[in-house]
Amino acid sequence: MYTRSGQKVIYALEFRSGTLKELKFEYFDFQDIDLSFMSKLDRLERLELDSCERFLFTKKLRLKELVLGCVIDIDGDYDDNELKMMINPLLSEELYKLEFTYIVTPEVARAVGESCPNLKYLLRRFHIFVNYHH
Repeated sequence: MYTRSGQKVIYALEFRSGTLKELKFEYFDFQDIDLSFMSKLDRLERLELDSCERFLFTKKLRLKELVLGCVIDIDGDYDDNELKMMINPLLSEELYKLEFTYIVTPEVARAVGESCPNLKYLLRRFHIFVNYHH
């Protein structure tokens, strides 16, 4: 759980709209954080969401590179329509490099194909977790 100071840091990014080119969030829970300001980051080219939760971008971003390294239990947390709603604002004609970890369903693949005609690089990483407890 993040405090108001965590939210202030996120909202302070809006003041870097003319210069910020790359942005990476790690282990961040976006619950109750309005991310609509992200569409005002005019120079933002690369966004990485690594192990983040509950992100919902309501406005379209014009990214060139996107890394979605979020562990999402697609059988329990989200249905295909919800996943599509989460990533659609992140997809655009400008996107040429996309990296996924875990989040690929037929619906998501269709959304990528429809929204990213200039996609040149698509990488899907896998991680194997072994539970040693019986």
